[in-house]
Order: sequence, then structure tokens, then C-alpha cells
Amino acid sequence: MNEQTNQVNNEANIRSEKEELSQTPTSISSVANAERSGYTLQQLQCTGCGSFLSSGMTFCPQCGKNIWQSEKKVSKPITSNKVFWVVFGVSIGVVLIIGLLLFFLLKPPAVEKVEFDKSEITLRVGETEEIKYAIYPEGVDVEITFSSSNHTVATVTSTGKIIAKGKGNCTITVKCGDKSDTLEVKVKNYPDFKALFKEHCKSAWAEVGSDGSYLEIDTNPNDYEDYFISVADEAIEDINKAIGLPDSLYNDMLNTSYNMGRQTETFEDFGVTISWTYHPNYGLEVVYKIIE
Repeated sequence: MNEQTNQVNNEANIRSEKEELSQTPTSISSVANAERSGYTLQQLQCTGCGSFLSSGMTFCPQCGKNIWQSEKKVSKPITSNKVFWVVFGVSIGVVLIIGLLLFFLLKPPAVEKVEFDKSEITLRVGETEEIKYAIYPEGVDVEITFSSSNHTVATVTSTGKIIAKGKGNCTITVKCGDKSDTLEVKVKNYPDFKALFKEHCKSAWAEVGSDGSYLEIDTNPNDYEDYFISVADEAIEDINKAIGLPDSLYNDMLNTSYNMGRQTETFEDFGVTISWTYHPNYGLEVVYKIIE
């Protein structure tokens, strides 16, 4: 009786396995179809009897065990919160990359050198001058600053205009990035001979240097005997006063004799040297010069 019962159970198990095998892919092409359908090959060795299997087998030829599991692939849905953070992270990365590219592409080249077109200038009190300078490489768009070492002598504007304030020396500095250059400025309290010539003189008996460094007046330019030009004589007196020279100087000029030769006197405070000769028959000749 037990033997009959065991036989019935074995037959039932065999029918069950056959039914299971009928639902399982049985060839290599069936493997591909199974993979597309979501089946996953779990092992290459039979877990029932331990026999090694050839590629494409779907059941063990020794024990008949099914070696496939019909586990469908299941993926977890991405929540909206995760989508937000993924998009946010990607956006931040893109912005950073674009920012770095723009920084290096738009960054101006470094300044190699900045220099004035001269090393020193001399100005008269009250004069102004626009200083010239160059930046290398050309076309660099950077901030430029100017400064003066002594504002009582000279000041400088943000555009490089120097204004002479008082007698003395100072240094003007131009700075561009970490590069700089200097210009020595000498300010002297000397007269403007061109302006004095224009106001008090005539070219027939006076001459002024093209650079304004001297002014010469001759009351008898043609050396006529016993002759002098009175307006020229008056111009000498007026120019002395305009410069600020003492009244005694004009008297000294008139009291100079011919045999005394040329006389010279320097006035440091006014930045001028004056020399003259006088002859009773040929008049008075005066030369004003700027002190270098």
C-alpha cells in the first residue's frame, strides 16, 4: 500500500515539474525572449544535483530541475522630490562651469608696464600741464590713479592734469594695477615773459624767446646817437613792477655808466636773472632770463 502511495506521489511530482517546465523557456532563442520578458538567469550550476549546465539550458538534464526563476524586474518609481534635487544639482553644475568659462574668457590681460613720456618737467606757479603716459599691452581696460608727493608744490587730477601750486619739487606717480611710474616736477616762481611781452612790448624794440625763457628790451635798437625810445624805457619799469622787483633796480639801471660794462643781478624768489648795459648816447638794454 505504501509503495502505491509513493508511486502516485512521484507521478504527481513529475506532472507538476512538466507543467512548470512547459511554462519555462527551453532554448537559446527562448532565453533571449525570456530576458526580454523579464526572466533572469540566476546560476550556471544546478542547485538540485550540482551538475554544470551548458549555455542556453533552462532545466537540468540530470535531475530535471528548472533553473530559471520567473522574477519580474521591478523598478522603484522616482519621486518628485528626487527629481527636483537631481535637476537642481545639474543646474548648479552647469552655472558653475559657465561662470568659470566666462571668468577666464573675459578676464582682461595683466598690465605689463605703465610709463610717462618724460622723466621730469618744469612749471611756473599757476601753470598746468596734461601729462602723457602709455600702458602696455595697449588697449588694457584697467583703473588708473595719479598722486602727488607734495600738494603744496603741485596737485594732479584723476585724468593726469598737473597744477603747479608753489615753488619746490615733488613727484607725481601713476599707478595701474601693480605697475607704476614716476615723474619729477619742478615748480618755479618765475614770470611769464610771453604774457609780459604781449602786454608791454613791441617787436620793433623787444624780443621774447619762443620757449619763454628770456625777454630782451633795447631802448635804442639801431644805436642812433643821442636817441632812445621812451615807450621802451617805460616798458622796462612796468615789467620790473609786474615781476615784483624792487624799485631801486630801475634806478640802478639808469645810474650805470658805460665803463661799468654789463651788470647782472639774480632774484631767486622771483626765479629770474636780470642783466643790463647803459650808455648815455645809445640807451638802456635789459635782458630778463629764467633761472634754470
